[in-house]
Amino acid sequence: PGSARQMADAIVRLVTDKALRESMGKAGRERVRERFSAESVAANIQKVILGVSGGGQ
Repeated sequence: PGSARQMADAIVRLVTDKALRESMGKAGRERVRERFSAESVAANIQKVILGVSGGGQ
């Protein structure tokens, strides 16, 4: 939201809309699982190491 009024309206909507809260919570949990799983973190670390080492060459 761009203004205090829009922020307040969004908060009220979250407080009053259980389905929206549940949907947003589920999406947030899934995003955390995708971005911060051991496999994802390891892949990102590998990319960084290969990047700073010249791609392993």
